[in-house]
Amino acid sequence: MKVIAQWRLAGTPVKDVPADLAASCALVGRDLLADPVPLPGLRWWAGQEGTLPGIVVGLRTDEGIRFGTGLVPDDDAVATTVSVAEAVQDHLAGYEFIQWPLCPGHGHPMRPSVEHAKACWTCPASHRSISAIGELPPPDPSATVT
Repeated sequence: MKVIAQWRLAGTPVKDVPADLAASCALVGRDLLADPVPLPGLRWWAGQEGTLPGIVVGLRTDEGIRFGTGLVPDDDAVATTVSVAEAVQDHLAGYEFIQWPLCPGHGHPMRPSVEHAKACWTCPASHRSISAIGELPPPDPSATVT
């Protein structure tokens, strides 16, 4: 694996990462900053795997790479954003044991989805759109979980 770029969660890579993919990472990164997970030094990385098509993108910390997922960026920026959000959420739940982001007023994580041609976080119980991806408000510590 050849790492080609590293960048801050809500920043942009210096080079070699397609603009739509970088924008999708920035949106998910903004949500990771709004509702932070306990992984110090969290940032994006991207790489190339030999001659395979696409790009590998994921998260790393000061301890090293946490995960990467292969993506073939296309012209559908909304679908790319949902794919990045799903990959982050799957990794956090499956390997870090972190449920992120939590649905306000519920104990379950929200689901990334496409709603009205926008990448959104939705409640899996009510199917209601809670927030656009990239616009997640900080969690309300006084909210009760049902």
